[in-house]
Amino acid sequence: MSRPRSPRSLTRLFFAAATVVALAAAGCGGADDVERSDFESDLRERTTVPPSVSECLTERIYDEFDQGEVNRIYRAATETELDADTKETLAGFNRACFEAEAEAAPADDGAATTDAPADDGAPTTTEAG
Repeated sequence: MSRPRSPRSLTRLFFAAATVVALAAAGCGGADDVERSDFESDLRERTTVPPSVSECLTERIYDEFDQGEVNRIYRAATETELDADTKETLAGFNRACFEAEAEAAPADDGAATTDAPADDGAPTTTEAG
């Protein structure tokens, strides 16, 4: 089981991913519509975001934007090629997807947990006979 990310590392990932989402496939050319599976696959391949985050981001982008806008986001060579509203929307998606990932991660308070009862020296039913 992996350790959950600290808020500080989540912040770093958030800012890294905010740029990466806008530039998920920087320099990818072509006139064909980008398929949802290709968008997510490329996002996952080019970033270190967890699969649940790339799935969340892809789902939100395809739900919010029409295919032409998805293509524009996918093919943006620089962040400046995207308007302020698009960048703001993508940043909001990032925030929501990373917050969902953080909430889904198990808490790590340093205490070991187990399903086995504590061994306090008391005899079990079998031992007491």
